[in-house]
Amino acid sequence: MLNNIAKVRFDQAGMRVLWSEAVLFSVLFGVIFRSCPVAIVLFTILFAFLYSQSKAVYAVFILSFLWGLIFAGLAIDFGWGLALALWGIVFYKGVRIHLRELKRSWDDPIFTAENAVAWKGNWFLGRQNLN
Repeated sequence: MLNNIAKVRFDQAGMRVLWSEAVLFSVLFGVIFRSCPVAIVLFTILFAFLYSQSKAVYAVFILSFLWGLIFAGLAIDFGWGLALALWGIVFYKGVRIHLRELKRSWDDPIFTAENAVAWKGNWFLGRQNLN
């Protein structure tokens, strides 16, 4: 399954969102920890994943983990259980949102009006038959 994930690509808008989140988290964690090396190390790690589009899928999991960490840190005053539940929900939703953009950029070039005739010529009867 990991080999199939590495073959898909984000479109330019999806990559812009991932890069902006990488910069946002690098600056945010640098300010939170009051340390420039933290910001540099975090940005370097995210840069390593976002530099090639085939590894950008793995950056989705890292960025969703960081979003969950931020929200869990905000909810920690209400208890560990709520913080962990909120972290899990935010992580899950973050992965779904980013991978939905991946699916959209992956499906669009395949299903165009120009190649619909070619797909039907190969006995393709709809998107539901691709699974």
